[in-house]
Amino acid sequence: MLTGLYLSSVTQPKDNTSQTQRPNVILYLPPGPLFSQYPSLAYTQNLTPQHGLASTTLSTVVTVNYRLGSVGKEEKPEEHQEEAIQHETPSVEYFKYPTPIHDTLAGFDWILQTLQPAHLSVLGTHTGGSLALMLALTEAQTVRAVAALEPICDWTGLDEYCTISADGSQSSSPSNGSATTKKKAKRVQPSVRPDLVPLLEARERYFHTAERYFDAFASPLLFLRSAGKDVPKAFPRYLTGPEYPVPVLRSRSMDDIGGMDIHISDDEPEDGSISTSASDPETDPVENSKGTVVRRRKALSRWPPYGLDYGLSGANSPYRAIGRLEMTLPWVRLFVRDETPESSQHNHSNGAGNRKPGNQTVLARQAEEMVNVMRRACFWGREKGYGERKVTLARDSAGGKDAAMWLRDVVETD
Repeated sequence: MLTGLYLSSVTQPKDNTSQTQRPNVILYLPPGPLFSQYPSLAYTQNLTPQHGLASTTLSTVVTVNYRLGSVGKEEKPEEHQEEAIQHETPSVEYFKYPTPIHDTLAGFDWILQTLQPAHLSVLGTHTGGSLALMLALTEAQTVRAVAALEPICDWTGLDEYCTISADGSQSSSPSNGSATTKKKAKRVQPSVRPDLVPLLEARERYFHTAERYFDAFASPLLFLRSAGKDVPKAFPRYLTGPEYPVPVLRSRSMDDIGGMDIHISDDEPEDGSISTSASDPETDPVENSKGTVVRRRKALSRWPPYGLDYGLSGANSPYRAIGRLEMTLPWVRLFVRDETPESSQHNHSNGAGNRKPGNQTVLARQAEEMVNVMRRACFWGREKGYGERKVTLARDSAGGKDAAMWLRDVVETD
């Protein structure tokens, strides 16, 4: 048990022969309560994910069970049992963001101060993958490599996969008071993405307000580009269920949604989704005061933020040598679940498979965008191809074992 952390553990490899040397450490961030039906790391029944990861990588594995959702309270020692009975507090607590971020950063600091690793890598799945990417972009000077399995990269972008009507049509109201006419664009049925509804439900459960999931520490893609929309005043609500294979917006009130990208334009994508990010990931449709759909650019941000690599006062300042920060992104690989084993051999390193966008999950689409944006934003001035080598996307059909072997190879090549 780690002091000050919630139910965390340290797992040593069996053949740990370098007791006198600084260890290689992997921070393991479990998937959390979302998609708990999928195994995070698929090893044998007698081998926990932590022990499998430690034996594969020959590294010390530190697990931080960050608090999110319903979490049982720790039992008090016997001398405090009477005090606990007197106060009679519930045995289960419910945690929302930013608690997982705080727990992860606390565990990260504990590793640096206590274990002082030679190399520190991070592996996380789903919510843990999101936290792992957060560490890649905020602790780049310390982290050697990051493997993220189906991470949640952008909570703000979930609305882009929803629609405003069950048939994908949109009515247009003329401003001259004439009768309302309906325009229906020719399009195929909106794509059904099996992970969309669980993600929408989780977003409302795990964030106190909509503003919380616009925080880049929760949606790491926002470290590198803007959300392309305003923060809504309330959570968007959708009709779901068997009769709504694609979630349908309950209300179109701008007061409720704050200009979010849930208004379909006449030139919307053919798959019927709201967002134009599938064809142009830098723009989102928003509606102005006149009711016309306009485009708002998702502005790319330079990483690290401009100026940090030139000192505190800029390149032309007489004090330019002060505080100069040399920083490069860690090795990063995002893994998406491969439901068709035959495609796992195709374009393993760059993720540019032959699948149509409509057949992908939301997490797969977000992973592709995250890789693309990281390559564009994080390697200014580098030679061509450097970003493609540092940040990659892979199809995983081995239950996370590919991620463990990739981390082992990255550490061994140093």
